[in-house]
Amino acid sequence: LLFEAWLLTMQDGAFSVSATVRARSFAVGTEAIQQLTEALEILPSGSERELASIRLAFLEHRLDDVIEMARKALAAPGEADWAAEVHRFRALARDAGSPGEFDAALELRPADPLLLFDRALLRFEARAFETALADLDEALRVAPELSLARSYRATIRYVKGDLDGAMEDCSTNLGSDPSDPKALICRGRIRLDQGDLEGALEDLDASVRADEENALARHALGLVHARRHDHSLAVDEFDAAERLGFEPTGLLRDRATSKLELLRLEGALEDADRLLERMPGRSDGLLLRSNIHRAMGDQAAARRDLEAAAHGR
Repeated sequence: LLFEAWLLTMQDGAFSVSATVRARSFAVGTEAIQQLTEALEILPSGSERELASIRLAFLEHRLDDVIEMARKALAAPGEADWAAEVHRFRALARDAGSPGEFDAALELRPADPLLLFDRALLRFEARAFETALADLDEALRVAPELSLARSYRATIRYVKGDLDGAMEDCSTNLGSDPSDPKALICRGRIRLDQGDLEGALEDLDASVRADEENALARHALGLVHARRHDHSLAVDEFDAAERLGFEPTGLLRDRATSKLELLRLEGALEDADRLLERMPGRSDGLLLRSNIHRAMGDQAAARRDLEAAAHGR
């Protein structure tokens, strides 16, 4: 029971340090909670019971309890594997994670792919892409079946401009699971950047069909529709992405641009105003709003924004 519960908690990147992925681990942990509860009824006192209690507290979102139980557990000597797991959970229970905890765990269990993956996510969130990439490379060397690690590596490669490497990672994951939403988004964005609009549409449409609640996929699909001049469909996808919590200011710029093309000028102006409230003086926002004012016939406002953009204000 304990082993089955441990396997269940490992699903879908359960041990990521980010609040979003950590929240997902709580959501998928219902069955694991039941298994751990049953295991605790029969486990004798000792290190296995301590670790099971810590895992259960983590899945029940009792993070302060996790930190305190881990502190007490590590005060006494224990086996390296056991101590590494305790360090892992104490790191995950902290809001910002703890690189020192992962370092300590990896000293006890070198080249553990899941520990490397956890630390890579922490470094990824800190935008330390080079060290995150090194951890993901090592994790995938040891455990090439760790598809979620490959998805993050593809993202880092994409951000760094290594489109060939990112495409290779996406294609590898899609070879194992043709409906993998993350890999479909990755390949779709690369195809969009390369100007393959039909290929991008195919991938991102499939990604949305696989997971309609994926805000990133909805935004990316909107970008494809916009590039294809299907601006009404683009606005629909941008709206869906916003409802699902997609927050980057780029969404406001993209939606305002499509609304301008559709002559939905009041809505376009509202999005442009919101964009510039969040990022005052942003030149592309000022140029966009200038074009909207011009389309509305307000030449004075259009000129003010154009001058402000030219002077970097």
